[in-house]
Amino acid sequence: MPHTHRKDQEESEIPVYIRLPTTALRQAPLPVTVVCTEAEQSRADYSWALHECLRKGRIGVILETPGSGDSPAEAQDAESLARLWESLVTWLETQGIFDLDRLTVWWPEARDAGCLEAVSCNHGSASWWTGDSDC
Repeated sequence: MPHTHRKDQEESEIPVYIRLPTTALRQAPLPVTVVCTEAEQSRADYSWALHECLRKGRIGVILETPGSGDSPAEAQDAESLARLWESLVTWLETQGIFDLDRLTVWWPEARDAGCLEAVSCNHGSASWWTGDSDC
């Protein structure tokens, strides 16, 4: 996925895992859950979470947050998470299969900083995150 809102020193691509329910192309757009990793974790460590999303008929996207896995966002930059979200939503909007009116952010192991990042992400981008607590 292109990192369209990056700083010059950040990588131009954001690696993500995406899993679609088998009905996705017939029933698009479908609700989407963005699963966020914790520090020192990678996308592969959260593949179990995609199974939960699929079980509930949702598209699952695993995103590595700043400082985790292969995230191109700078962990020391307080605004890097916002740029990552901007790039993510920009890309999701162009794909035609994601129902952004039913977009959920899930931090499966959110503790301390993860919870603060989730609140910051949702508060700072209120127009994107309408919420849906299915997954």
